[in-house]
Amino acid sequence: MVNKTFGDWYVVDRDEIIGKTMFDYLPPKIFDAIAEQERRVVETRKTVEAERRVTFQDGVTRDVFSQKFPVFGPDGDCIAISTIVNDISKIKRFETALRESEQRFRAVLDNLPVGVNLKDADGRFLLVNKQLATWYGVAEKDLLGKTDGEVLDDPEPARTKRLQSEREVIKKRAPVTYEAEKRRADGRMHYVVITKFPVFDDDGNLIAFGAVSTDITERIRAEQERHRALIEAERANQAKSEFLATMSHELRTPLNAILGFAEILSRQYFGALDGDKYREYAENIFVSGRHLLDLVNDILDISRIEAGKYQLSKDLVDIKELIDSCHQIAGQRAGDAGIVLRTRCSKSLPPLHADKRAVMQILLNILTNAIKFTPRGGKITVSASRRGGAHVITVADTGVGIAEANLHKLTQPFERGRSDPYLTPAGAGLGLAITKSLVDLHGGTLDIKSTIGEGTTITVTFPSKTP
Repeated sequence: MVNKTFGDWYVVDRDEIIGKTMFDYLPPKIFDAIAEQERRVVETRKTVEAERRVTFQDGVTRDVFSQKFPVFGPDGDCIAISTIVNDISKIKRFETALRESEQRFRAVLDNLPVGVNLKDADGRFLLVNKQLATWYGVAEKDLLGKTDGEVLDDPEPARTKRLQSEREVIKKRAPVTYEAEKRRADGRMHYVVITKFPVFDDDGNLIAFGAVSTDITERIRAEQERHRALIEAERANQAKSEFLATMSHELRTPLNAILGFAEILSRQYFGALDGDKYREYAENIFVSGRHLLDLVNDILDISRIEAGKYQLSKDLVDIKELIDSCHQIAGQRAGDAGIVLRTRCSKSLPPLHADKRAVMQILLNILTNAIKFTPRGGKITVSASRRGGAHVITVADTGVGIAEANLHKLTQPFERGRSDPYLTPAGAGLGLAITKSLVDLHGGTLDIKSTIGEGTTITVTFPSKTP
């Protein structure tokens, strides 16, 4: 007896098949497998199952699941074998697609440069990728079903951080990221940044933890190296500042003596000098000594600023009065150089809360620089105004100008705007460095704009409230 589906598959009439054996219509290539299955049914007197792929007489190749079971007579003997065959082609196609999908997923997972794992709600590994297993020298099969504590040698505080992060994921029901130092299989420590995330079922229940670990050892080592280099640089800079300050103090005493005696000689306080040359030499000694003393004072200032020992003494400063004072000091030098020095101040300019001596030094340094680099017949204009609640002082000259590529160097110690020593006036290049530092101490800004052959404009802005 056969059913309709059997007849359709084998393209036979159900009445015609009565009295025939299965070998009369089955494909010859599966004769042996069918015979073996039926032999086992008779021998074991139990149902025997088998899966096979068969091309039937209707031309269709099917994956089938065959169940053959014995039929017993009244005396207990096996008198027949019944067969149930189910078409499982769709299931097989689904299994194949699922297997291929898993293979693709696994290929991606195992080629990621990060460690990935999935653990159940009890903290037991459900999935581990190749990178993570390699890091810790444990085979994937030895990790599955185990907890971290059973297979990994996590040092403190990594163990504590792991437990805290998992509690936080449960509490927040959201991803948590943290950094940890862990021990690799080769004994080396490495730094990882770990992002843990919760996995929920359709009802919103937490069923697993996922984690992605990225090795950041190189980044951490680079940061540590940069930090060490910064500390060493700061120490070297501190040593340099201390050396310069010490040497400057040591130089001041003999310099003051040299200046005093040079002034006595040049002014002939204790009697006339024989010959004009002696007076000229004495004057040269005095001028050179003053220049050297100015340099020493600049070095002391920059050293104190770099060491954080420069203290501002703030008060209300009348900007117009201060500019007039600077005009008187620098005016003579500008006049001797054939340069016109002009000032413009807003009449309604309110007082500035700042260190008067420091602001005067800022302005005089800028003016001195402008006079150095402005040729005879040029002009220098100093202006002050109020802009957006801030005090703005501008010094504009018609000097030689500075190349744009060199502008950023001007506020660095011992830098100059011109590299040609024959075109650069004397100076150590500390003036604008000190100026920038003093402006910074007031919380202000210093902006330099310049065009070769046209001149330079330096703008200093002091905020309404300085720190």
